[in-house]
Amino acid sequence: MILHMLVQTMRFLKLMPILPASAMILMAASCSSGKTDYESAILEWTGREIVFPDSMRLAGGGVFVKEPSDFTIVAYYDSEGCTGCRMRLPKWLDFIKILEDYAESDIKVYMLVAPEVKMDLIQTVNSLGLGENVMVDSSGQFPSLNSMPEDPLLQTFLLDSDNKVVLVGNPFDSPVLERLYLKAIGIDEDVISDRRETVASYDFGKIRPGESVSHTFRLTNDSDSTLRIKEVESSCPCTEGHLSTRFILPGKEYELTVLFGDTVVGPFERTVILKFENKLPERQFVVSGEIK
Repeated sequence: MILHMLVQTMRFLKLMPILPASAMILMAASCSSGKTDYESAILEWTGREIVFPDSMRLAGGGVFVKEPSDFTIVAYYDSEGCTGCRMRLPKWLDFIKILEDYAESDIKVYMLVAPEVKMDLIQTVNSLGLGENVMVDSSGQFPSLNSMPEDPLLQTFLLDSDNKVVLVGNPFDSPVLERLYLKAIGIDEDVISDRRETVASYDFGKIRPGESVSHTFRLTNDSDSTLRIKEVESSCPCTEGHLSTRFILPGKEYELTVLFGDTVVGPFERTVILKFENKLPERQFVVSGEIK
């Protein structure tokens, strides 16, 4: 049923050059448990106004003030498990860059975290330049003001200019949902295809809690210049990236070994980012699997 709704919605979107928020009645997110009634979620959430507390502080310092915009993307993360891991910050960083580069509308992106957030997450957020996008709900008002569902798959929303829900679900949980986000915002997904070519991935499959695993990506400098690695970033402290060298001559090979280990049961997806000198495009390496 959900697949049928998504297909029909995609056909509908292709016919609409400008998408009215009130016409969007859909929800597209993956659900491994199959327990969530997404059809009910669609009916319940589409068109509802999201209320923002006035007592949140920015991770980068200062008090959050909701600014008017054509669209707003808001994601809420409670303190369950590793908040930083579940936030998938490098993906948000890439998505925000796509919006900045290709969206003609004014779009704000906010990630709200529960008051129990740890300081190391705040430091990571600021190091990635997301201090203005992440807020700490110090009073825990956001979930109560909006009667947030417990299912984390239903805690991300695309809002219109009146803060009313257009789409429900995290765009990183489903390729279909990501396309719907881009379509609703007015971005042709074809224009970002070149960016996706810089992402490599590896699936560890099923691993045990606490088990340490690794994978080595073997790479080649296909350019005519020497590559100089500026830094290696990870989306989570449980994931590390180690390079065989930071200076790669033209035509030479190099390796990135990604180490992962965590105890939180469930599916996981972590990202390691290589950043180069001379403003060369960064490369992302995604490892995934399931802890059980």
